[in-house]
Amino acid sequence: MNIDYKKLEMKCWFEDENGNIVEKDDPRACFYRNCFPLQLHECLDEYCYHPKNPIVKFLCRKSETLYKLFSRGKDKTFKSIFDCTTTYMSGSDCIVAMVNSGDFTLEQAIWVYAKSCERCMNALCYKYLDGKEGYPEYSEEWEKANTVCDFCREMDSHKC
Repeated sequence: MNIDYKKLEMKCWFEDENGNIVEKDDPRACFYRNCFPLQLHECLDEYCYHPKNPIVKFLCRKSETLYKLFSRGKDKTFKSIFDCTTTYMSGSDCIVAMVNSGDFTLEQAIWVYAKSCERCMNALCYKYLDGKEGYPEYSEEWEKANTVCDFCREMDSHKC
């Protein structure tokens, strides 16, 4: 197996028809490639009745009653309403420590780390990297960060 780590480090590059790396302005350049292995892609689709007729669509937007009337017995469809990409480029040490602790699977650790706000990410680093990085939960730095994610939102609501 011949793994080309050079491409992974490059992140973005141009290739000719044969997969050879070429300069951007090279006339043989026909493919633009990028490689971001530490990236999560998340999509939120709305699952409901989506009328095709513009008049019905307009009426459905204006009135929930009309929407319920027109959608009765109709098939629901998916419509993309949100699409985002999150990276976790600096967290590989913490993610490996989270997995090695036995608290998380690799998939769970990646997802938790990437979805954490600044203060939760620092708390994870503090806990799983033996205090070498980050800061503990509820510390002065934790309060100053003033960021909120799904993981700490519930804790903040219980404090009130």
